[in-house]
This record gives sequence, C-alpha cells and structure tokens, in this order.
Amino acid sequence: MTDSLRERPLGERLAELLRKQILNGDLAPGTEIRQEALARQYEVSRIPVREALQNLERDGFVVVKPNRRVVIAEVTSGDLNDHYEARALIEGALAKRAAAQSRGSADLREAYLVGEKLLGTADTGALVRANEIFHRAVWEASGSTRLYALANQLWTGIPPYRAFLFPEGIRASIEEHSRILEAINSGDEDLAQEHMSQHILGARDDVLRARQTQAPAEELHT
Repeated sequence: MTDSLRERPLGERLAELLRKQILNGDLAPGTEIRQEALARQYEVSRIPVREALQNLERDGFVVVKPNRRVVIAEVTSGDLNDHYEARALIEGALAKRAAAQSRGSADLREAYLVGEKLLGTADTGALVRANEIFHRAVWEASGSTRLYALANQLWTGIPPYRAFLFPEGIRASIEEHSRILEAINSGDEDLAQEHMSQHILGARDDVLRARQTQAPAEELHT
C-alpha cells in the first residue's frame, strides 16, 4: 500500500485519488476502471476499491454499466448547461453577499492580484489555480458557509470538462475578475451579482462552443 493511502480509510482515500485524476483529465470520459488493476496499482484488496467506486458513483463521477463495467461518466451539453446555470445563481448570490457586507477585504484583493500578476505567463496551470483562488476568496467574503459549501460542490461537479479552453480563455477570465472585485469593493450588490453571473455564463458558452467544434483542450475558465 502506498503512503498516500495510509492516513484515512482506504476506500475514502482511494476515491479521493481517483477523483483528482478525473478532475485533472488523466481519466477521460468513457474510460473503463477495472477493480483488479486498481487493487494491484495501490496494493490493496478489492474491498476498498469497491467502496471507492461506490463513492464515485454516488457523486456522479462514474457510472456502472449493465454488464457491471465501471466507466468515467460522460457529460452531455444539457448537463453542462445546468451546471453553469446553477453556478451562476449560487456564485452570483455569494458575490452579492460579499458586496452587501462590504467584505471586499485585503484578502480578496490579494487573491485577485495573484491572477493579475500571472497574466503574462505561459503556465496555464498556474492561471487556473489563481482563478480558483479568486473565486474561493469571493465565497469566503460572503460570510455564508452554506452557500460556500454549495459552490464548492458545484465547482467540481463536472470534472471531465475542467480542460476545455485555450490559455486565452483563462486569461480573459482573470481579467473579468477586476469588474467583480470593483463591484464588491464599491458595495454595489446588484452589479457584483450581475458581473459574477455573466462571468460564469460566459464560461458556459465557451465550453459549449468548444465541445461542438472539438477544440483542443486546455483549461476551463471561471
């Protein structure tokens, strides 16, 4: 058993490792997952492997076919549309809360500056991480733990499509953060909500276009 699996219950930890591989695009939609291969790879019995796959099935990361084959879940255009509309509602509400509470804090500005400083970099992965840092800073600034939890769940809800846009897409996303930050700092609740919602729905449109044209994958913006 690898050291990374020793700290928590095996099934839970293995599910987390597989989830990260799906999120990173290492396991593409439609890829079959074989219990025997996983058990050998992580030097565990099939019991924790089965538990891990059950967890992933519950969360929608994998599906079990009639012949008991387990594959990485496919995501339809309708799924993507629903996902982004839900994110626009939740994160728009979080931005509005942040503006209402005058929570445009130094932490939020610092989170924005992380991305701004990276706009000239060719490291798309760093841009994606900076993008997530800003979004999470907005959630934190809202003061709503319940909405934060919902946003967090949605953020990873469509894992196979975290790699759909060109580097220009993630850069445009970070540039859009300035409008969100300005609205929050000024206490304009409606404008903060509008900018965040438009930001996310714009990402939806980009992802759906990329899906239709089979564009080369990079990283999902927002």
